[in-house]
Amino acid sequence: MKLRSDKLGRMVRVLALFAALIAIAGEAAAQRRYDPNHPDVETVVNRGIAFVEANAPRGIDEQLLAALAIIETKKRYENEIPRDHPIVQAAVAGILDAVNGDQSGGATTLLRNTGAYIPCLGVIVLCEVNDQLYANQINYLLDLFSSVKTPMAALVIQATPR
Repeated sequence: MKLRSDKLGRMVRVLALFAALIAIAGEAAAQRRYDPNHPDVETVVNRGIAFVEANAPRGIDEQLLAALAIIETKKRYENEIPRDHPIVQAAVAGILDAVNGDQSGGATTLLRNTGAYIPCLGVIVLCEVNDQLYANQINYLLDLFSSVKTPMAALVIQATPR
């Protein structure tokens, strides 16, 4: 049996649509089965945090990401902000050192050479830990966004209430 190209094209479109529907239905079923409060999800998340804790993050960017993961996990599953967690404390100390070095005009150019990435992570972590205590540093980091000349930084500046 020889298929004409228009019939073959139609068959391919129907098969693609059918495959997409199966994929969507399977994904929806998994989402219904595994919501964030499902015990299996919580187990996987806790194993991930244990891995982060066992493999100490290196560098300010890894410290901030690890701290953010720990903060958000503890907020979600234990309803607390882990201000005394060693990784969170190291991240806070690291971003405060970077801000202090940048403000004093020292050799630290870390914040200015990384675009908006590290200042943004720093703002999130400092806000989560204690936005009142670190208000000056948070505002300093937000002001750094205005010096970053990228479209994404402009979007962040415009969306940030003052």
